[in-house]
Amino acid sequence: MAYYNRGIVYYNSSDFEQAILDFTRAIELDPDNAVAYHDQGIAYQASGNPAQAMADYTKATELDPNNANYWDSLCWFGSLSGHAADVVYACEQAVELAPDDGWIRDGRGVARALTGDYDGAIEDFRFYVEWSQEHDEYEPDGRQREEWIAELEAGRNPFDEATLEELLNETEGGLLEYFTPLDQSQ
Repeated sequence: MAYYNRGIVYYNSSDFEQAILDFTRAIELDPDNAVAYHDQGIAYQASGNPAQAMADYTKATELDPNNANYWDSLCWFGSLSGHAADVVYACEQAVELAPDDGWIRDGRGVARALTGDYDGAIEDFRFYVEWSQEHDEYEPDGRQREEWIAELEAGRNPFDEATLEELLNETEGGLLEYFTPLDQSQ
């Protein structure tokens, strides 16, 4: 747990390399630590290594298949990194585990749009817009999703490379939100 916690501290100070080393050590000491795999994936994502991040998210889902956030990380970051077709299954699993979570439905919406399922994407983005209004998170994301819905309804995919890069940069700026709180009793 000490290595894991220090990894978080290093991550917070933008020392991703040291954070990865500490998460790796935490995993060596406890190979079944899904939280450490997930959060190491976040550090790899921030350091510009999405392939290793996806491998760690996948391992976290194998170790704790009932954690919707692990599936959502694999869905979201895999989609934004150009692997939407490879991670749609993860998006579906995340929604199955947390069907009322707007962020999770939003992630599946992106994957659906990127794989040509415009009707499914529209459904998920509409859900997100309604959810965001109920949770006082409409601006600016809800408005952006309404623009995406309009594009999808017109038969156009709003996710060009620039939009995906922008979403990835916005997310990476707030990756700390994706860290999984570690149960101190472990």
